Amino acid sequence: MKKILYILTALLCVGNAAFAQQEERTMRVIPAGYMPEKGDISIGFATAWGGSPIARPVIEESMATEITIARYLLPRISLMGKYQLGETTALRANVGFLGSSVNERYYVQDDKLAVLDPLSQAKVVDTYKQRNNGASIAIGIEKQRAYRNVRGFAAASALYAFGKSTIDYVYGNAITAINQTPTTFENIYFRAGYLDNARFLKQSYDNAHAVGAVGHVGVEWFFSPKVSLGGEMNVSFLYQWTPQVSATYEGWDIISNSLVEYTDLYAPKSSGFYYGTDNLGANLSLNFYF
Repeated sequence: MKKILYILTALLCVGNAAFAQQEERTMRVIPAGYMPEKGDISIGFATAWGGSPIARPVIEESMATEITIARYLLPRISLMGKYQLGETTALRANVGFLGSSVNERYYVQDDKLAVLDPLSQAKVVDTYKQRNNGASIAIGIEKQRAYRNVRGFAAASALYAFGKSTIDYVYGNAITAINQTPTTFENIYFRAGYLDNARFLKQSYDNAHAVGAVGHVGVEWFFSPKVSLGGEMNVSFLYQWTPQVSATYEGWDIISNSLVEYTDLYAPKSSGFYYGTDNLGANLSLNFYF
């Protein structure tokens, strides 16, 4: 009986020693300098919302008023960076910009030739031109806690963004006394002031703005010395406002019996408040520390 106890005790000691050695070998896998240190700077590329909201102007139809308004959405790619203030604290920033230039062209019936020849298949071209540009910056403080090569963090950022959008229309069929509502790529005629049938020539949305606060919770996995993959969830609280919208349109004036252009304020100032976690589970980044 005593021999059995001696054997079990010996096996237990050997097992504990082997486990301790294995644990020691495992814990030595992460060498010094593998994780970011005080004074390090990171540059990262983020997809989805990129760690902080970056705004851009987007044209959206309002069915209630039959006008277009500008509001802010968030882009899919942005540049982000961090500066390690200490072992567990970092200053973070996110910068984004984006622009677009779209020319949409449509064939429509050539009204003049259609009058001369009802079987005519001749066409003219209508063009819809849209220009968008915008930029934003978010700056915040991040608190971190690491376990081996995995680091969790929580952060808060302040955001400012702006954007501008213009739309131009070029029509193939001119408005005349005989044809006051010529064929266009869409049925776009509306009543404006003393014009019974007007159509847009230009719409302008000047310098819409957004400000807000964003909370972040996430994790970084360092798969190589000072190189990490990150994922985080954001909760955003954003206030956006758009100045008055101006528009230039044209139509046939029956009083002067001529084609006139008219520029006017088309829509008053608009604003909105947005909040939520729309990017849940979709915010990923690749980060390089130096």
